[in-house]
Amino acid sequence: MRGPWPTPARDGIRATVIATALKYEMWGHRKIAWLCLHEHGLQITEATCLRILREAGLTLPVDYAREARDLAGARREAFLDPPTRRNQVWQMDFFELETAGGGTWRSGDVVDYWAKVVLAGPVTKTQTHRDAIASVMAAIEEAERLLGRPLIEDLIDPDGTIHPIYLVTDNGPCFKADKFARFIDSRPELTHIRTRKKSPETNGVIER
Repeated sequence: MRGPWPTPARDGIRATVIATALKYEMWGHRKIAWLCLHEHGLQITEATCLRILREAGLTLPVDYAREARDLAGARREAFLDPPTRRNQVWQMDFFELETAGGGTWRSGDVVDYWAKVVLAGPVTKTQTHRDAIASVMAAIEEAERLLGRPLIEDLIDPDGTIHPIYLVTDNGPCFKADKFARFIDSRPELTHIRTRKKSPETNGVIER
């Protein structure tokens, strides 16, 4: 059987293109092609660069740039001025718990940034979007128990404006899942913010 047609133009620069894309993971194929030329002296068309990235599974989603801008804006709004009351910023993360028998469990903790109160920490064997949703629901229930009223009522101004809680997480797969996003969208009490990649310190209270 004949193999695939040779593609010398791509094969000769494939490794450099992929390495550059992994180094600058927020940049699209046009900027990667520009970098290959100006940093490595590689003549590459944008179309060839895009094909290489597609084959390697490194292309960005269509709405990636808009999503990145929205996330950056939400991060600035959440942390530009420190929270001054409860239920302004919640932080969430999963922690591994090792048993004496060598097993591993995970605790999905949710902490109120200002009050420093642990609102939830259910222990599970997995770390899926279902577990993340269950942790957030447990936090909402605990917040309502402490308030003695629905959480949404603690977030409404006298004029009826809702100020949702910023739920800050890292970029774990469970928090990037579509079903987790749909769950957040269904809760007017919450706005989800993911920390910048390789910057876990922006989720500091829960990481300590």
